[in-house]
Amino acid sequence: MNINNTFFSPLNKDSCFYFYVLTVFFFIAMIIATISGLIYIVTKPSKITFNFITHFILIVINFFLVYFVNRLYFSMCVNSLK
Repeated sequence: MNINNTFFSPLNKDSCFYFYVLTVFFFIAMIIATISGLIYIVTKPSKITFNFITHFILIVINFFLVYFVNRLYFSMCVNSLK
């Protein structure tokens, strides 16, 4: 068993599916976070503070960035293994 070929060799195109699954997961998480935050804003406007708005925006931005990075990785993976 050659350890270099087992653990460090390039993966096949099927392994790009991992990035696709993460992309879908974080997109759904971003949508859920956005909708739940907006519902809270609409239903409890008196409880909205600056901290809530700041955290809400940062959470949505964070989910968007993770979604975008995984989408980018998936695109790079698929296009590099054509």
